[in-house]
Amino acid sequence: MRFDLEWARLMREQCLENDVAFFLKQIGFNVTNNGIEFPVHDDHGGEWTHWPEELRVRELPTTIARDVPIPSPSSNTKSQSTAKSEVFLARSRAAKKAWETRRKKTSQLEQLIENVNNPLTTFK
Repeated sequence: MRFDLEWARLMREQCLENDVAFFLKQIGFNVTNNGIEFPVHDDHGGEWTHWPEELRVRELPTTIARDVPIPSPSSNTKSQSTAKSEVFLARSRAAKKAWETRRKKTSQLEQLIENVNNPLTTFK
């Protein structure tokens, strides 16, 4: 399967909207940019100087999570564990939402391609 840079742009946009850090490590070697083959200069697309500038982002979280109190060093172990669980759940929900959006868009794109390749089918 090809990696379309538009997916990364959509993910970046969702991260910005939700105040979530975005880190794009590599893009692979089979890459498209809005459906057009995108040249990569190594076997894994990890040389980011060849990427579109808006995707050259490698952020790390600066806080644990919004609306989740950061436990103080004097807090007991249970409250730290609870805060970590809340952080994990918040991150899991954000990741799940991003993944569902990507899958939905991919499914829509696959359906469109199928309809174009097979004009006798009807659009859903």
